[in-house]
Amino acid sequence: MKNPFDYRITKEKKLIVSRQHKIIKILKGEKVVEFESLLQKGGSEEEIQLKLARLTEHYKHGNERLQKENKKHHS
Repeated sequence: MKNPFDYRITKEKKLIVSRQHKIIKILKGEKVVEFESLLQKGGSEEEIQLKLARLTEHYKHGNERLQKENKKHHS
């Protein structure tokens, strides 16, 4: 799985999520705390990308692409 999302956490505890070098979502509060917890637990890159997809509400788009790729491999 490629990593479609990039992220950074600011000093102000805001999670800035970007895709293809464009900011798509800025999150704060409990969602940032949850994300930081995943990072501290040593979540895999796939887990991090999935969490970012869910936080940005782009989960469906990534999920559709994975289904399409899986169909190619099973054909």
